[in-house]
Amino acid sequence: MATIQYDTNLLSPNNSSGPGWYDGSGNPNGGFTVDTENGIEVGLRVKLRQDPNVIDTPTDVYLVPVGAQLSSPSHAAWNYEFSIDLRPGGVGTLTLSDITASLAITDVTTGATATVDALGYFGDNSGYGTGGKVTPATGAEWGSQNSENPIFGSFPLAADYDENAVRLYQFDLTVSEGATLLASDTVFAQTVAPEPGPLALVAIGLALMLARFQRRFGAR
Repeated sequence: MATIQYDTNLLSPNNSSGPGWYDGSGNPNGGFTVDTENGIEVGLRVKLRQDPNVIDTPTDVYLVPVGAQLSSPSHAAWNYEFSIDLRPGGVGTLTLSDITASLAITDVTTGATATVDALGYFGDNSGYGTGGKVTPATGAEWGSQNSENPIFGSFPLAADYDENAVRLYQFDLTVSEGATLLASDTVFAQTVAPEPGPLALVAIGLALMLARFQRRFGAR
C-alpha cells in the first residue's frame, strides 16, 4: 500500500546515515512529497533555486513566484527536483537497470504535457551506489536524483514555458519493474504573482480541483 508523506526528508540511501539528498552541493534535504511503496522510495519537491531553505507545505502543492531568480536572472526562480531510491536505508537488491522511471510534466493551465525517461533524459542525474555518489548515474546504482530549472532548454515543456505567466504545473514520477508499478508520486508547482488578489487565489483553487479530478478519473 502506498504511503504518501508531505514536507518530509528523504531517507538515507545506505545503512550508514548518508545524506538523503545528495544531488549538487549545499542543497538541503526536506520539503519532499514522498511515496514509500514496495520497498522503494520516490520523492518530488519544488524549491526556490539556491535557497538554503525548503518550501514547507502540508500538501503536494508548492507556491513559487513567477519571474527570474533575483541573483541569477538567466534562471527561473524555482527548480523541480526528483529522487528515486531503490534501497532506502540500504535495504533491498534492485538497481536502476532493473526498473524504468518516467517523469510526466503537465501545464494544467495550457494543457501542454510531455513525458520523459527520468533516468536518461537529463544526462546529469546524480546516482548512488556501492561507491557512494556518482555523476552521471548508471544502471549499477540504486539511487538517482536531479534538480532542474524550467528555463533550461531541456525542460520538457520548454516550447510552452513562460517564465512570467501564472500557471499550474503538475509533475508525476512513476517507477516500474517490467509491467509492475512499484511507486508513484505527484506534486504541483503553482506560480504566483506578487501578492495575488482574491480572484487569483480562486482561480488557483479551481485549477487544482480540475487537475485532481482529471488525475483521479482520467486514469480509469
